[in-house]
Amino acid sequence: MNRLSFEKVFYHTDKLNAFLKDGDCHPVHMIVGLTNRCNHACVWCYGYDSISEHYNDNDFAPPGMIVDTVRQAAELGLRAVTLVGTGEPTLHREFAGIVRQIKATGVDVGLFTNGALLDDDKIQAVVDTHTFVRLSCSAADQEQHNEIHHAGRPGNDFDRIVANVREVLAKRGANPFPTVGVQFSVSHRNWRSLEAACRFWKEVGVDYFALKPVYKNPDIMEHEENEAPLEEVLGLMRQAKLLEDHRFTVYAKYAQFERVLSSKEQPRGYGKCHGQAFTTFLDPDGKLYICGNMHGKEQFSIGNVLESGSFGAVWGGERRRSLLKGLDVGACPTGCRMDPLNLIIEDLLNQDPQTHPNFL
Repeated sequence: MNRLSFEKVFYHTDKLNAFLKDGDCHPVHMIVGLTNRCNHACVWCYGYDSISEHYNDNDFAPPGMIVDTVRQAAELGLRAVTLVGTGEPTLHREFAGIVRQIKATGVDVGLFTNGALLDDDKIQAVVDTHTFVRLSCSAADQEQHNEIHHAGRPGNDFDRIVANVREVLAKRGANPFPTVGVQFSVSHRNWRSLEAACRFWKEVGVDYFALKPVYKNPDIMEHEENEAPLEEVLGLMRQAKLLEDHRFTVYAKYAQFERVLSSKEQPRGYGKCHGQAFTTFLDPDGKLYICGNMHGKEQFSIGNVLESGSFGAVWGGERRRSLLKGLDVGACPTGCRMDPLNLIIEDLLNQDPQTHPNFL
């Protein structure tokens, strides 16, 4: 079972059994946004330039709200928090203190970051508290980094990012955690360099390299289609996989690429989003969302922890129940993050007799 596999749901049989029995459970994982601001301007980001008007204008999450919400969710069985959000988490002025307080609640902590702002204090806090750090970097050199992460403008922070990653690895030393990985988001703008990027980051010394496709958000007109050629991309992904060894892993999500880039009609395979019960998204203004893909859109908010007073009140509230009843997964992005988990749970709920399920 690999780090990025949703088969990890079988580690949480209490939650899984509750969902199979009752159709709901409390989440195992929470995605937390510390800020809606970002120091980068990625060309494929939903929040860049005019697209940012689709999101709220809350700047930084109150630290107390974040920690209290995590603590309340942990009492209901939350096991992990990933700091992602609509902006760069390390921009938050109290990042180091927040992650130390989150860790003190007993949950695991992970971080998605562009890596540019990891100073000594933040790096030490990450090394002391995190299970993983995943760098979002869809480039192998400064020129492409400027094109992808700074919308063609001269950002000139690629070398600093590489140095920061090396520093995390150095401070980690012989400890296995935090695991350090790089996520490369593949589109028609950068697909030709994915193997070179994989080779570069292996030489830097990271533990893994993950490939995922950029997909268009159908609700945002400005967001461009991903026109990367599927077969050529798959070929380069196979080449990148050949770089694996005992200390370096390449995660290539072939099925997700097929769903996003194929011209063939892709059956969804499920009529409800089961995965929403296992993971949720907390925005900096206190709103919880049914899905990370839908955050910032009021119709997909299940409530506000600041207004309701507790995580449990929002999760168990009527607004969430009503939203789930009317949720149309057919309108969701193809190949979304929850897609693999939805397929696993759908298979458990509706076993196919042709698979001979009882013959282990």
